[in-house]
Amino acid sequence: QLHIIRHQVSASVAAAEPLQARVADFYLQLGEWPAGRQDLGLPVDPAASRSSYVQGTEIGHDMLTLRFGRRAHASIAGTQLMLRAVATEQDQLAWRCHPEFPANGIPPPGPPQSPGSDLPARYWPAECR
Repeated sequence: QLHIIRHQVSASVAAAEPLQARVADFYLQLGEWPAGRQDLGLPVDPAASRSSYVQGTEIGHDMLTLRFGRRAHASIAGTQLMLRAVATEQDQLAWRCHPEFPANGIPPPGPPQSPGSDLPARYWPAECR
């Protein structure tokens, strides 16, 4: 069961790579984060970016939020995994899983963010565990 769930999560993160690339291009070209899907020329409705296990993907600033839907395993249906873009020294962006709460308990600067990933960490992709 654990293997199946981790596969579904990893497949969902892989399916979001085109959105990650659009966010990265926007940031690298304009030096700022997209405020939302519309800045990337995408429909406002997060369901427009659904995949096999994800019912919708929200985009805001440096975050992608994958919301797992009914087709995902019952253990993760209704949860979300947030991915945050982090600038690297090579002027690239890397995507990291956003923790449930900031480690220091202080919210990051900038616009308010949703609380974070509520997908249990044991199901996160290998690069996030």
